[in-house]
Amino acid sequence: MTKAAYHRDCLLTELSTEVIDVGEEDGRPFAVVADTIFYPEGGGQPADHGTLGESRVLDVRKTGEEIRHYLSHTAVEGPVRLELDWPRRWDHMQQHSAQHVLAPIGVSFLTPPSVTGNSES
Repeated sequence: MTKAAYHRDCLLTELSTEVIDVGEEDGRPFAVVADTIFYPEGGGQPADHGTLGESRVLDVRKTGEEIRHYLSHTAVEGPVRLELDWPRRWDHMQQHSAQHVLAPIGVSFLTPPSVTGNSES
């Protein structure tokens, strides 16, 4: 099971951890790490990108209890350094927060008023 450092501190941009499992899915190599700063796709927010050692992190998905980091190259088990693409994360954080602020405003302006009672009086 992967710990989610992004829940403990969403501002972390680097982390030393361990690759605990590697594999391949549909021809895409992936790594599972003990702890991660990479937010997986979900809840309307795209996955983070960055690097895992020498490999680029192209996608991140939660599969059951593990978080898979889909990579540009095959990884090996052992110590690894994660580095987050911070400008991408910051952009996603701003867009996600703005959506929470703007959605209720849009709904209040676009929802037709309720009509109650007899309008033919």
